[in-house]
Amino acid sequence: WGQYHETKGKAGEAPDLPSALRLKGLFEDWLSAPTEADQSRIWHNILQIGADEVYSIGTVAEVLQPVVVSDRLHNVPHEGFYNWDPGAFFGMYKPDGFWFEPSGEIAKSASSEAGQPVHP
Repeated sequence: WGQYHETKGKAGEAPDLPSALRLKGLFEDWLSAPTEADQSRIWHNILQIGADEVYSIGTVAEVLQPVVVSDRLHNVPHEGFYNWDPGAFFGMYKPDGFWFEPSGEIAKSASSEAGQPVHP
């Protein structure tokens, strides 16, 4: 269904489950909702359908997940959990504390030859 949605019907399978079709409609409604109150009401409907239908059951946790981070981005943990949390993936690591080196400075890159500095 995701592939069908992402490709606008060119690949994947169209959803045929009424609740999945309802979710698609609610998502479109949420995107165009005129007020925050409307968005909140729609979002709660989306959550209720997800709770009632349980489309997937996560059976695997703490799977290794590589994450590519720019050499200029600092304060990102070298290791961590990439799993749903109330902070949603990176949210649990407080990304408001991440920061970029000013452009124009030279940073070393693990992919550069012989550890030579490269321009970011």
